[in-house]
This record gives sequence, C-alpha cells and structure tokens, in this order.
Amino acid sequence: MPMRRLVSFAVFGFFLCILAASPRSLEAAPDQRSPRLVVHLLNYLAKDYGGAVGANGVVLSESEFAEQKEFSRDVLEVARTLPDLASDPSIISDLELLAKTIADRGAATTVAGLATSLQVRVIKATNMQTAPSAPVDVTQGKAVFETYCVSCHGAGGRGDGPATAGTGPRMDPPPANLADQNRMHGIAAMNIYDSVKLGIPGTAMVALPHLSDQDAWNVAHYVLTLSATNEGTAPHAAEALNLARSSLDGAARSYKTGDFRTAKALALRAYLDGIEPIEPRMRASDPAAALALEEKMAAVRAAIQARVSEGALDTAITEAKTELDRAQTLLQGNEMNPSVAFMAASSILLREGFEAVLMILALLGVSRAMHSKTAALWIHAGWMAAVGIGVAAWFGAGALLDISGASREMLEAVTSLIAVVVLLGVGFWLHSRTEIGRWNKFLKIKVRRAVKEKNHLGLASISFIAAFREALETVLFLRAIWVDSGEQAKAALGLGVGLTTAVILLASWALLRFSARIPIRRLFGVSAVIMAVLALILTGKGLHALQEAGLLTITTPRLALRWDLFGVFPTYETLLAQLVLLVTMVWLWQYGRRPSKNSGQTLARDISDTATSH
Repeated sequence: MPMRRLVSFAVFGFFLCILAASPRSLEAAPDQRSPRLVVHLLNYLAKDYGGAVGANGVVLSESEFAEQKEFSRDVLEVARTLPDLASDPSIISDLELLAKTIADRGAATTVAGLATSLQVRVIKATNMQTAPSAPVDVTQGKAVFETYCVSCHGAGGRGDGPATAGTGPRMDPPPANLADQNRMHGIAAMNIYDSVKLGIPGTAMVALPHLSDQDAWNVAHYVLTLSATNEGTAPHAAEALNLARSSLDGAARSYKTGDFRTAKALALRAYLDGIEPIEPRMRASDPAAALALEEKMAAVRAAIQARVSEGALDTAITEAKTELDRAQTLLQGNEMNPSVAFMAASSILLREGFEAVLMILALLGVSRAMHSKTAALWIHAGWMAAVGIGVAAWFGAGALLDISGASREMLEAVTSLIAVVVLLGVGFWLHSRTEIGRWNKFLKIKVRRAVKEKNHLGLASISFIAAFREALETVLFLRAIWVDSGEQAKAALGLGVGLTTAVILLASWALLRFSARIPIRRLFGVSAVIMAVLALILTGKGLHALQEAGLLTITTPRLALRWDLFGVFPTYETLLAQLVLLVTMVWLWQYGRRPSKNSGQTLARDISDTATSH
C-alpha cells in the first residue's frame, strides 16, 4: 500500500488493537448513522482522494479509487437518512456532485475543496460538538490508551505493540507511529475523537461507541502528546500546547458555521487552559516569546469579536499556531536551566514584592500619624497573614494550579480592582490631610476616634490586600517553574528566593527608617502619589485580567504600546480606563487642596492632644 495512504490514516487518529471485522459495512452498525460519520467520511475523502487519482484524472491505485467511490456513495446514503441533512436540498445536491466528481476522476483540489466545504456545512446544520464540553483529563486519556491501544501501538505509541510481533495475520496497514511528529503534524483532536468513536474504514480499527464522549476526548488529547514528548518537550507543556491547538481548530470550525459564541469560547479556552499553565516557564526562558504568544492569542479573540472574514481569522490562527510551535521548541527538555530559574525567581519577587512594600510603607505612615503602635501592629498582621496564605498555597499548589485559567484571571482581576478602590480612597484621604485645616480636623475627630475605639481592622485589610495579590501571583509563577526544574534548578530557584527576600527586607527597613525622618504632611503627600501610581498600574492589570478571562472586550490600537510593569497594555479598554482614572485623580487632587475652615488651628496642639488621648 502506498506510503501516502499510510500517512493519511494518521489524520483520522490511530488504530486500536481490536482485530474484528472492518466497520466498512454501515448496515452492521446502524447506530453509527450520524452526522459525525458524515463529517468523518468527508474528511477521509478530502485527505485521501489525491492518493487514488493523480493529475489529469490518472488513477494511481484501482483499489483505492474503488474505495473512494464507495465512500462517496456511503456518505450520501447516510446523509439521506438524517433529517437535518435530508431536509437541506443544497447539502444533498453537493454530496451528489461530490460522488459524481469522484466517479468522473475529477481534480484532487476540487474534491478536497468540496468535501471540506461540506464538512463545515454539516457541522453547522447539525450543531455538532467540535470540542470537549469539559476540561480534558490527559491522565484518564492515558488509562484509556493503555487499555485499548498499547497491544498494537506500544506504550510509546510507535506502532510496536506486542500484537505486531505475533504469529497471527499481519495488520495491513500496520499500526501508525503516533510518536512521529511528521505524521501527526496538523492532526486535530477532533480527527482522533472521530476515529475512536467511529473507527477507520478499511483498517483493523473498529468503533468504540461504548466509550463516553469525555473519555474519547481525553484519549484524543493524550495521543497528541505522544509526538510532542518524543522530542523531549515536558509532558504537561505538550498537553497544554496541544489543547491550545485543538481549541483554535474548533474555534475556526465554529466561526465558519456562524457559531460565533462557541468560537469565542474555544479561542478563550485555548489561552486560559492551553497557554496560561506554561506561561510562567516561557516568561522565565524567553519573555519576548511569551509576550508574542499572548498577543497572537489575543489577536485571535479580537478577530472573532470583530467578525472579520474567515480568511482573516485563518491568518490570525495561523500566526498564533506559529507561536505555539515556537513555544514547543522553547520548552523542549524536561528541566530548566539553573541560571534561568535563579533569574526568574529574583525578577518575580522584586517586581511583586516592591509593589506591596510601597503600599505597606504608606500605611505605616498613617499609623505614625495616629501615634498608635497598635495600628502598626495591625498593618503588619495584615501583610503577614497574606504571606502566610502564600506559603500555604505553595504547599497546596496542586489544588491551586488545578483551578481553571478563567478562575485565576478572575481572582487576579478582583483583587486588583479592589486594591484600586482602596488606593483611591486612601490616597485621596492622605492627600487631603496634607492641607493644614483638614489635617487638624483629621487629628481631632478621625484619628482620636480610631485610637479610642481600636478600629484598626480597615488598615489590616488594606495591608492584606496589598500583599495577597502579589503573594498569590508569585506562588503561581514560582510553582509552575518548580514543576519543570531538576534538582540543580530547584536549588537555584530557592537561592534566588532567599537572596531576593533578603534584599527586599533590607530595602524595606532602610525606606522605613528614612520615612521616619520625613515630616508627616510631606510623608502623606509622597504616599498619596505612590498610591495614585499604584492605582493606575493595578487598573491596567485588573482590566487586562478581565480581558484574558473573556469578560471584557479587546480592541487594539495601531500603536503597540505595552509596558507590563506599569500596567500599560495595547488595548483601548485598559488605556481609556487609566486615562479616566488619571483625570479623576487630578480633579480629586485639586479638590483635596482647597483650604479648610479649620486652617487657623495649630498642628502641634492637636498632635499633642491625640498623643495624650492615646
């Protein structure tokens, strides 16, 4: 049998080791008369016809040509028995045209184009599921593979299972090598799913209709990992990347059928469940590649949202898949380089740690004005509780990392936007206190009451929020790197965490000592500026997280303005929100500088009164 045919069989998945009668007789399996079988056979015709008929209608293989004619008649017969298809004259007419074109030995490109177009129309007409409805479980998929497939394909999927070495009848064609990247390139999970549920005509593989849909999707995605792991890509990275590819394929199919909602959901899933799990390691190894991949995936979602042409969406998906291939090459090898692990740990801690430190120092300035050691203790208790939860999350990171990508983005978005509200309120409050009259009123009424009533829970909550978001993001990032690290890289990562933590603590101590020498009013002014800047940063990050969770639209300007460290992202939604916030803060700043009627009171007397009351 020609090699071309053997290669084409891989498009439909793999040959399960059950040596039973060929499922070519449709009457033998009446339950298989389904729209999915129609799509399955159309896919087979689109891929394999060129191996039977060459240029100018030359028959390359009489047996294969006879098979093509038979399948074209079969698919028409099945379609006529399905109400959703039989009621559409255009589909039946084009299926008849396809059968006639094949019988007349038409051009391979004509047959492939017509068969592919019919696949899309059948999927649309029957509302066929083109992607799993629940997250795939590759571990369960491996169990299914070991139950039904290892005897033929072998544990590694190379087609060298025990059944191929026996004395029984030789399999023709032999089991496919599922670890061959060239053979498996371009194969979607849906193709393998169809092979599992429907079998492959003309082979020893029979249908397994007793498998649940979810198990069929699980084993389909597991099979996709076999060719990826053959080159040394970390298994969980291979699984994630293949999930991203299959979800993008499903998005394209849904878009072409007019199901834009499903297309958007699948494109979003490609990012949340396919890219986010591997993003920390990519950011550690090659930040530019991670950024490019994120932008290309966002471009796909934006294209679907904008209802671009099918060609434009195909281009966006192709560019995203190019970045997926780049990511797979980048992630080849099961262990991370120790120096990369050290730098990754240091950079994430410095970035996230100092954001929290700046806010906490500003809060400690408030406690200084209150002359209350108790308030300072509550502030310290807040950030320590957040760090404690972060440590607990490290040890329970299995459950933490298992939450969906959407949940992670929502958690980040909510904590960021809550922090923005807190920062705006506290920042304006601090700034307004720098005017002498309001400062005196603040001391006489607010602070004295807070000290007497021991109402410090608010300060502790702010401190907790400031540290919790940073602690959570740090743990997720470091844990994702830890999973892919060998012993040396883990030691380097631990060293990076230890040294960077020491640097942050030392710098915090120095800043705290320095701030103690700054007059209270000036300290409040500086703190207000810091909180305003942090509010702008977290507004961008929070809204960007909502975009990544699919809860906020993405509209990209022509100017690719991006600065992640400061929460600046190239979307109109985030930039406009930050601009509105900036204008609001300027107005509040001017409002807070208006003189108060109490400006004639003396600051020293009220500070003395407050200290005495404490």
